[in-house]
Amino acid sequence: MTFARGLAAFLARYLRNIAILATSAINVILLFGDPDETTSSVTAKKCDQAGWATLGRILEWIDPGHLARSREDDEGKNAASRLWGWWR
Repeated sequence: MTFARGLAAFLARYLRNIAILATSAINVILLFGDPDETTSSVTAKKCDQAGWATLGRILEWIDPGHLARSREDDEGKNAASRLWGWWR
């Protein structure tokens, strides 16, 4: 692997990790969600509800199959909102 190709692979992985961090932070800060779960996973679980359906359609338009790949059924148990019994 050449230096340029290795650098490109490193930067792609780095930027992907930052994107995952950002969406997890949005889930925690704005949705009182589980820090191990992305907003895409929450959207996949709630796409039958108003508002979430729109976000789900947008994500699927940008990246077909995104919600199915992003859904994490084993995550979400540590959401702060579960303590109140609302929002999730």
